[in-house]
Amino acid sequence: MKYEFYAEFGGVSTVTPWKRPTLISVTDWWKEFSFEFGLEDYTVYLCGSFMEKTLGVYNGFPNDLDVVLMGDIPSYEKLGKLLRRGIEIGFDNKVLVDIFWSSDVYHPHREKFSPFSVIRAGKTFVKSMNGVVEQINYTADEEYPLSGGLTQFVWYEPTNMMKRVQ
Repeated sequence: MKYEFYAEFGGVSTVTPWKRPTLISVTDWWKEFSFEFGLEDYTVYLCGSFMEKTLGVYNGFPNDLDVVLMGDIPSYEKLGKLLRRGIEIGFDNKVLVDIFWSSDVYHPHREKFSPFSVIRAGKTFVKSMNGVVEQINYTADEEYPLSGGLTQFVWYEPTNMMKRVQ
């Protein structure tokens, strides 16, 4: 059987399928990404199911590594390059990295929801495997195109997905 694969996000594409993140693949990604120019402007948080699994509070099988950058943005162009580079290094290490900037880290167990925004390198994630196409279109209460090919997403109310994990 011929195995065909293609994925694209934020202008970065690959024909190499990734595997579930492991401590080794995430460490390899971080060893390279941690030296990227401009990263010193941000605080980096690893979160999501991979970190929850690593900490023993999630029993499932993570599909990706969620990375959140926080801090003042000196340049949208530089942020865009950094986000795309994080995705690219992930693809090089056969791990899907969902990297974005956020004004806050959403936590489902907070007493009260606080509006927050996220900036991503793209609005759409596309994966095709053996002719089956999966497409995720990111949406929010408001969306703003930014320079550097970025999109800002703003949530004023929790989404249904956010409500499910509370």
